[in-house]
Amino acid sequence: MLELEGVYTELPEWNEPGSRPPQGKRDEGWKPEEKPPAAWHNWLFHRIYQSFLEIAQAAVWRRGGPTAQRPTNPRLYEQYFDTDLGRPIWWDGNKWVDASGQAA
Repeated sequence: MLELEGVYTELPEWNEPGSRPPQGKRDEGWKPEEKPPAAWHNWLFHRIYQSFLEIAQAAVWRRGGPTAQRPTNPRLYEQYFDTDLGRPIWWDGNKWVDASGQAA
């Protein structure tokens, strides 16, 4: 299980990717008394889990450490607490910047 700081509810982990239902079925939905294949349910539950995981990571994922250990492939606006500088910095897509927008 992945533990994320600040996330207190255990994510509904579902690792079986299943198979995506055809577009027509996704457009019309399930009908009463219909019994969709388990693989379609697995696809839905896996997608829900992956979506929650992405949201949780984006919301609370914070790293920190020395300048030399900054992430090498950061996401746009990813935050990193640089312990050498003693302050948080953000990736602006080209470089790390501090709260004033200056290169860090």
